[in-house]
Amino acid sequence: MIQQTAKIIEGYRYDGGRSNLSNINAYSACFKHLGMSHAYSPWLYGAIAIPFMFRTGENVNTGPILHELPHRRITGLLNNLGVRTEGISATASGDALDQFRKKAWDAVRGAIDEGYPCFGRGFAFNYGETSVIQGYDDSAEAYIISCWHGTESIPWKSLGERDGLIDVYWMMPGGEPEDDRRTVRDALQLAVEFADGKLIGPQTLVASAAYDQWVRELRNGNVDGWFFAYNTHEWDTCRSNGIKFLREAKVRLGTELPEAFDEALASFEVVADKFNQVYRLFPWEQPRGLIEDTERRLQAAKLLEEAKAHDMAAIEAFRKVVEAL
Repeated sequence: MIQQTAKIIEGYRYDGGRSNLSNINAYSACFKHLGMSHAYSPWLYGAIAIPFMFRTGENVNTGPILHELPHRRITGLLNNLGVRTEGISATASGDALDQFRKKAWDAVRGAIDEGYPCFGRGFAFNYGETSVIQGYDDSAEAYIISCWHGTESIPWKSLGERDGLIDVYWMMPGGEPEDDRRTVRDALQLAVEFADGKLIGPQTLVASAAYDQWVRELRNGNVDGWFFAYNTHEWDTCRSNGIKFLREAKVRLGTELPEAFDEALASFEVVADKFNQVYRLFPWEQPRGLIEDTERRLQAAKLLEEAKAHDMAAIEAFRKVVEAL
């Protein structure tokens, strides 16, 4: 129960009904609180590069691997959207972990006292999920957070107890003026680095390897329908917002865009369409258990195999765009 002594930023909370991506929900809550227009927009999705990252694990029958995303880089891209986002991100143990816990607790309380929205990972679910930090309670020595499960009180001394992760941020107005050229360049740069396998952990397959894993498992009949629909929901959300971001970038930058941008746009148009077809075959949510409909399963595998070539072409075009910008 949330105590009456808690200090809460009024009107600032997590809205899980707007996106199936927890970080988008948290970032959007921040932008909404600051009165900025980026909340839930395709420009926000694309600016943090998420729509252009395709990944999976060896075991496809799980939710998306979140904790091996380059969260610090993703969070840093928010600063291209006219805000100043600062934070504390570390993995530690023993005395060092205690010091980071205390540093985070003090910093978050100070930010909330100033009315700045905060967010972070490690509060609920696995440490890839992002929660909104609505406030704090000094008497209970706890953060007040909201996430998919609603509002909870989380003792600050418990943060990082499972995995040693301390990852909290606060967003402030008054960042650098927005520069659309920089926003597009930095987002596509992160997408390229991710596809090159430079930013992943040992459990994550990316780019071609991720496509190959899904195609192989679908054709071998090893995919659980519920988890496949869980993933197709995210894929379609990301790709549909990614193509909208690229179209908007073409309008915003106009003649500043290099020739390779049209190549990237054309390739990603196909990617987005193929993923939408996969999602329509297996919309959220499906029954649990291995997929029994062989025809649908093989059709989904064929669509992903077709998407793979266009995705790789888009990444190579992104590389040229980044170099030109």
